[in-house]
Amino acid sequence: MPSLRFSHIAIFLVIGSLTGIIIVLTLNVINKNRCIYVDKRICNFLNKYKKIPYRYAAGKIDLTIAGNLYKGNWTISNDIEEFSLLKDNTPALIMVLSNQFIYLKDNKSDNWWRQSQADARQYNIEIPFNPFSFFRDIKYLLADEKTQPVYIQSLACGSKQCFRYQLKNSDKEEQQQFLYITQDDFTLYRSVLVQGDKVIDVTVNSYEKQQIEPPKNIIEMTSNQNIFLEWTKQQSQSEKNLEYLNEFQQERQEAEGQNSPQILQATPTAIVTSP
Repeated sequence: MPSLRFSHIAIFLVIGSLTGIIIVLTLNVINKNRCIYVDKRICNFLNKYKKIPYRYAAGKIDLTIAGNLYKGNWTISNDIEEFSLLKDNTPALIMVLSNQFIYLKDNKSDNWWRQSQADARQYNIEIPFNPFSFFRDIKYLLADEKTQPVYIQSLACGSKQCFRYQLKNSDKEEQQQFLYITQDDFTLYRSVLVQGDKVIDVTVNSYEKQQIEPPKNIIEMTSNQNIFLEWTKQQSQSEKNLEYLNEFQQERQEAEGQNSPQILQATPTAIVTSP
């Protein structure tokens, strides 16, 4: 009889443990899918955004800096991404970013300047556009309880209809963020970020799996070299289309010395018309 009683106790303990595990897992699922917003459209978008981490995507970008317009394309392929910027149909900046390296295309040849991410970070370079970081920052902004999505209107976007929102956050009054969310499947079609005299207008054309090959014909940078500064030195005057980057880097080097870290400072926010 004692053995039978022990068996019953063991069964109850097992059932109790399993019940506890199921409750914990259920609560985790509920918390993971919990939406902090009342607007169901935003909640549907967030649920989709969590399931599609945008590790594969491609699209177009319009980048305006101090009144200068640059147009280009971008692609994300798992842990590698690339983008190109053209001004007046002339290549201004072509970059490939991987976990290990930064690549800059030499506009005068087929060569690519390469530097390790670790070495490049010491110069605190502000890249004009980073596709993956751009989408990740939207996720972080929407996870912030201080963020208030403000519905603006329904409008056509490409061949679809979209909901247009502005994301307002009291801690980020220096920037304005607008989202265009497709009405049929709640994916991100377009996002516009306004920050100072810089406007990043990104359109997503595809969420299909992309393929990016690491560049060849490499010019290797050392840890003592600022890849952006070395790159701009090699571009002809007519090809220096990113004037804000070239001039700032030169001024910082002259003021702080040849090997001093180069830091790009943010500019005051300008009030712009909603895109």
